[in-house]
Amino acid sequence: MSENNSKLYNFFFADGYRFTVIIIIILGIIFLGIVLYLVLSRKRSSFNLIFILMLNVMISSILSISGYLFNWKIGEYPNKKLLFDNEFLCVMESTFLAIFQSSRESCLTLLTFLILLNYLNEKIDLDKGQKRFTIIMFLYCYGVPFIANIVYVSIGAFGENHLFCFVKLNNLGSICGSVHFFYLFVLLILNSVFTLFILIHDSCIRKSDENDIWFEEKTCLNPLLKKIIFYPIAQIFSLGVPIYYRYGTFISKNDMIYKMAGIAAVSNSFSSFIYTFIFMASNNLLFCCKKDNNIDNLTSIEMNERINSIGD
Repeated sequence: MSENNSKLYNFFFADGYRFTVIIIIILGIIFLGIVLYLVLSRKRSSFNLIFILMLNVMISSILSISGYLFNWKIGEYPNKKLLFDNEFLCVMESTFLAIFQSSRESCLTLLTFLILLNYLNEKIDLDKGQKRFTIIMFLYCYGVPFIANIVYVSIGAFGENHLFCFVKLNNLGSICGSVHFFYLFVLLILNSVFTLFILIHDSCIRKSDENDIWFEEKTCLNPLLKKIIFYPIAQIFSLGVPIYYRYGTFISKNDMIYKMAGIAAVSNSFSSFIYTFIFMASNNLLFCCKKDNNIDNLTSIEMNERINSIGD
């Protein structure tokens, strides 16, 4: 087998983790294409701030896992070597993984925070100030991760890791990797607290009326809450193993760490399906032929007015 054929083979079949990640990425891109087609077929009025944020969460998730395509380690421990001995590709992989993983969770936390803000002050119309909020969204969700990664790249923190490229296996890399995952852990906690607060505050306070078309199913949940209630579960699934892997590197120095890295990559990759499914289910894209219930076309104030009328 020639060297080029060997590299092509290892690109897809370096190990079971690599093959699984490649399949997930391919399927994720296909599903993203389908979703974007369905999104573009919607009415422009449905592109409210909540919808845009959820869309960015899903897209960031796909972009993040696409970073695994750039490079991967092959061979047997402890002689594993990167498939492509190219520093630029290694930095690109590290940057994709770090920036879009951070932007995904930042957009999600901002989404939950804005819904919480709307709960605390029902007079706030998120869609009225959509342009301002959209600018804030891009500055926070993409600006903060971009600046952080400029720092990581400039100090040389990115490079060869246990199974792919992320942060280097030295003290500087450990510090930057710990900062990155600590930030994600804080976002996970904040999002869970915000969602739990809304759930406790809203659940079963307002009862659905038998003749009211607002709730197609008998439920006590606000439609906005139904959009975000499953996100904390997705976060735990997508971040739990990578966070455990990151801090497990301080206590494990044998070949098991490579298996942890592979499991973390698969877990982080598979989460893209979860975020995509939540987006589709929350925005009625799973039942595109079903009559639109117009919930997504309402402003946040109109939504609250309808909900309050049910409670009265």
